[in-house]
Amino acid sequence: MARAMMLRGSKAPDGYKVPCGYLLAAVNYEGKPIFSPSTTRAIQADRDFPGLAANLGFVACHCGATDGTVDCAHRKASDMIRGAAEYLDVHSGAIADFPEIG
Repeated sequence: MARAMMLRGSKAPDGYKVPCGYLLAAVNYEGKPIFSPSTTRAIQADRDFPGLAANLGFVACHCGATDGTVDCAHRKASDMIRGAAEYLDVHSGAIADFPEIG
C-alpha cells in the first residue's frame, strides 16, 4: 500500500489518459504525482469504482452488507457503482493510501 493520487483518467497527462475511468499515481514526498509505468495504475472496470472510492471515504450503503458491487436490501449495485463514480469525480486529485499501488 502506498500514498497515491486518484485522478479522473481524462485529466491525466498525455500518455496516461484513461477516457473512461480513473488513474492512480504514486506521489512523491511533496505530494506530487509520479507518472511512470511502475507507479501508475488505470482503473477502468466500473465494478472496481466502489472499492477505489472506499479508499477516499465512500460508503456504498449504510447497512454495511455490501461493498457496492452486489445488491443489498436497500440499494441496487448499479446505483452504488454510479454513486461511487460520482464520488470519485468530486474527489479527483485526492491523495490517500491505496492498496493498488505499492
